[in-house]
Amino acid sequence: MHKINPTIKLIVSMLITLIVAFQENLVLNTTIAGLTLLITLTLLSPKQNAVAFTLVALTAVGIYFTGLNFKSTAVSPAARQLYALQLASRDVAFAGLGLTFSASTKLPNFIHSLQQQLHLSNRFAYGILASFHMLPLIRNEVTNIRYSFYARGLSANLLSPRTLMPILVKSIRWSENLAIAMESKGLDNSPRTQTIVFTIHWYDWCYAISWLTLTSLLSI
Repeated sequence: MHKINPTIKLIVSMLITLIVAFQENLVLNTTIAGLTLLITLTLLSPKQNAVAFTLVALTAVGIYFTGLNFKSTAVSPAARQLYALQLASRDVAFAGLGLTFSASTKLPNFIHSLQQQLHLSNRFAYGILASFHMLPLIRNEVTNIRYSFYARGLSANLLSPRTLMPILVKSIRWSENLAIAMESKGLDNSPRTQTIVFTIHWYDWCYAISWLTLTSLLSI
């Protein structure tokens, strides 16, 4: 999964999601959910799998009982249960597709692939990457701000204005500095060379064709 081109994975996942979303097909939903969750097991650590599967299970159970209770009482109990199972299995299928993609794709590789395969704007792409790499700075800044308040005998939780205002001001300042730095380096939308080149190989096409064929056959 890690070798599959990120753009191909994104397009395939979106197409499968659209097919699943507009059908009430329990076999299709459970097949997609089962296959994607099995793949996820090989991509994440046991702890990560436990957390992810617990969240997916809780969401699916909630959606099941929601569908069961809010379906028209005029239909038979069997029809209500089938409707609830369809909703819950659809949710698990969506979660499995998302987990498979996110667990096998790193954000920098995804952005670079979008640049090269879908011609994403250089400014937009590097802006996303710059914002992504600012997250550790923001996390450290939150810790420093809270420690500074504790040193003065004051409390400051994460959602307190005392914490949010300094972070907001510093984030704006960092973004301005990044914008100036990117402009000074001549970053624009002109063609650029790439340190990491992403291409579409034969196994990418095999991945796309096999998934879409399976989904189409189950949708009939």
